[in-house]
Amino acid sequence: MGEKMDTAALLLSFTEGILSFISPCVLPMVPVYMAYLAGSARSMYTDTDKRALYRNAAGFLLGFILVVFVIGFLFSSFASFIRGGGTVFRRVTGSVVVILGVLFLLSNRVPFFNGEKRFSFQMNCPSFFKSMVFG
Repeated sequence: MGEKMDTAALLLSFTEGILSFISPCVLPMVPVYMAYLAGSARSMYTDTDKRALYRNAAGFLLGFILVVFVIGFLFSSFASFIRGGGTVFRRVTGSVVVILGVLFLLSNRVPFFNGEKRFSFQMNCPSFFKSMVFG
């Protein structure tokens, strides 16, 4: 009985891993991650310098994990804060919605609201820190 249970648990875990990999949160990250690694591996690393590739891959994953951890921490802290002051929270968020609605209505008339700013980021020489920021 224990071996059947272990096989079922292993199969269930494998299926959950595949489903989480193809989820809308993870699947869009795969091409970015692969392109980053392939681009940095092709342009910089030789066959003897694979440790730098692994170090930068670890930096990328660490940056991604750090962002997810911080967002989870902030949302849980925010949820506990909301429980204490529900009325104030509703008034503040209602005011924010009204302000955003007014800004949306003015977006075509005010040029400042109808622009964009893009940053160019060159990955000429990947490092652990750049990989972590990119992740």
